[in-house]
Amino acid sequence: MEPSISDYEISIIKGLLRMNYRPALVQAYFTRPDRLVNPARIQEIKTNATARVAAIASASDEDVGDFLDAYARANPANEQYSPPIQENDVNQFKLTENGKITIVSAEADLLFGTPEIKEIYDELRIKAVDLITQGHNGLGEIHNDVSRFRDALPEDALDASVIRIFMRGSGLKSKLASYDAHKQNPEIYPVVDLEPGIVPLFRDLVESFTLLVNLTPAMAVLEGKATTNEQYLSQGEALEAIKPALDGVEQIAEPEAAEALGEQISDGLNAPQNQSGRNQRAVAFSSVRNFAISIFTPVYHAARYILGNDKLPIIAQHFRNGLAYAAGQKFYPYLHDRFPAIVEYVKNNAESLTAYAEKIITNQQLHEFIRAMIEIIRSIP
Repeated sequence: MEPSISDYEISIIKGLLRMNYRPALVQAYFTRPDRLVNPARIQEIKTNATARVAAIASASDEDVGDFLDAYARANPANEQYSPPIQENDVNQFKLTENGKITIVSAEADLLFGTPEIKEIYDELRIKAVDLITQGHNGLGEIHNDVSRFRDALPEDALDASVIRIFMRGSGLKSKLASYDAHKQNPEIYPVVDLEPGIVPLFRDLVESFTLLVNLTPAMAVLEGKATTNEQYLSQGEALEAIKPALDGVEQIAEPEAAEALGEQISDGLNAPQNQSGRNQRAVAFSSVRNFAISIFTPVYHAARYILGNDKLPIIAQHFRNGLAYAAGQKFYPYLHDRFPAIVEYVKNNAESLTAYAEKIITNQQLHEFIRAMIEIIRSIP
């Protein structure tokens, strides 16, 4: 076996062959201008002809699907037919082996373990803990916000979540900005009731949070997601549209993922129309987008595999025209067996998910992707 074919590639080749992809097509996927993979190599892998090959397990259907997505994106002619890719600077989600959607552990969270960032993080946590000791009477209307922020700062920084800290800290920044705006223009801006003795402590906490954001690359990226007022409004409409679908999200999501989604949608919808609020809403919008992609990508992979066609618009058109009936006799049981909870969830929430897709006017690719997948699932008897 040529060393140039990696263990990962062998795993994917085995997966493709297990899924009955033609050897000639498999060969084409791995042949490059600088590397010719001949049919004999594919046959060696198919028959486990060497000890090295035999020791490598076949890739799962999902891993094969991800490989084909990446292959399509690398080819400009086919890129439009691959599922949208999840944004990597917000919460990402994936389907686990038990059929539940979970949050992918973010490498960005590990940044809190570096000495420089950890020192700032620990100082921020101490300030949040000290401020909450002022109690409900002292903190007034910001008591719950400060309490939630403190809860996002576990003692071990490596247990912290970049997204959770950013979302809750941005909420505090919005409160302080509203307080300052009211002081300058009391007739225009609503009252944010803070005791005079609390204001310096609160301001110090927010400034420490801002310092952490500026010095943590992953959070600085989030800080730059602030949108225009028009985008802020359209993102709010999208979040409002999908909100009813959260009622049964525990059906398909692990508790941590379900909780994060609920919190981010709530924070995003309640975010004020200032810069920090627009940041909050933009992050929430992107996380929900990733969640939607994680629901429908496995369905797309199944349709592509069973129907033998990786062009999503044609897959959907086949269902509309009734041309995929024969293939559907294989597709429906396959989907039911592998993703029964997702099938049931999408059927029960098709109206909200369709309304959500209609609101994603800034991303036509995602809009068409979600609509097509809903249409396929609703066709299942």
